[in-house]
Amino acid sequence: MKKIILLILTMVLITTQIFGQTISEKSFFELGESDWIIQKDQNSCKDYYFDKLAENKAATFVLNLKLENYIVPRTDVVIDVYLNDLKEQSIKNENIKEINIFKLYNLTQKNKLTVCVTNNFLPRIIISKKSTIGNYLLSEFKEENFYQIIGEYEFSQTMIPVEVYIKNTGAREINIELFNATEKFMKNSILETVSGSATYSGPILPNEEKIIKYYIKTIENTEYVTPRAVVRYTDEFGVKRELFTDAKVITILKNDQKLDALINIDNAVALNQDTFGKLVLRNISETDLKNIIIEPEFSEDIIISQKNIVLLNKFDVIEIPFTIKKQDHTKTKLSFLIKYDSYDQTLETKTKDVILSPITKTNYTNEIIGILLLFCILIYIWIVKL
Repeated sequence: MKKIILLILTMVLITTQIFGQTISEKSFFELGESDWIIQKDQNSCKDYYFDKLAENKAATFVLNLKLENYIVPRTDVVIDVYLNDLKEQSIKNENIKEINIFKLYNLTQKNKLTVCVTNNFLPRIIISKKSTIGNYLLSEFKEENFYQIIGEYEFSQTMIPVEVYIKNTGAREINIELFNATEKFMKNSILETVSGSATYSGPILPNEEKIIKYYIKTIENTEYVTPRAVVRYTDEFGVKRELFTDAKVITILKNDQKLDALINIDNAVALNQDTFGKLVLRNISETDLKNIIIEPEFSEDIIISQKNIVLLNKFDVIEIPFTIKKQDHTKTKLSFLIKYDSYDQTLETKTKDVILSPITKTNYTNEIIGILLLFCILIYIWIVKL
């Protein structure tokens, strides 16, 4: 029984080392300090001394400054943070929270952390002994890596593509909630979602870029402002955060086309794997369209679920799934030519070109499992010999 418990504890330790987010950490209490109280109308500084902590190239050194008995400071409160006499950051008034995260950069072998507090508003401020300094693997989202793409001019009665991009430039996976257009916004703007999703909820890996792509339609020739995309998440220290994109103005122009067509597929395509996409067709005319023929323009393998459509009623939308397999390591163009009959005329519509870029997906799951199994075998042999 003792051997089994020892094996379990060892596995927990191994897993923590492999997947843990904390490289090294010390609390103010471990540095020999207790709670620090700053009374009203006081301006005071306190020094905390520590040796350089264990490092990791992907880790970030952080001060997690916690306040006890927190009250929102409306005015006249400032906290300044210095590392080795160099000012790192300053926060004021309502920007001071119960948990305050400072990224620190001026580390040496022997370090002096200085926290200065000016309190001219609250009865007292308590800097908690539970505050910590440490190296952590953190997720990170920068404003320049969170944006939306949409055309400046679009046609009425057509499907307008909207793309929202966000990239985790940090070193840790984290769960996010990403959304762009709410149903209320779409209704008030006389818009309608035709295809795709305006939301994403789930994990985003280190250095991964998530894209939500959807299509909207409008019936009025006017201008409208896109919604601001927002991403919300809770960081590694339990702080709720959100980030917004800028809004954009789109001018809607009159459209004389009868059939609108677009391609819904990720631009990044894994080599030698099936990639699924959709061709979306919408009849934007007042009449039914007949004898629709779909001709793909793609130099590699493609399978379309439906190449001929007998009838597409007025204002109807149809999504046609297709599968491609990319084997060429160069970028490839994908488009579709659609021919159809309207009254006694044979007309055609061509989709916009989509440029597909090849990527090679790497899956380390089997390697990690193999390493863990090898550790288990070695530990089991060692325990048996005890």
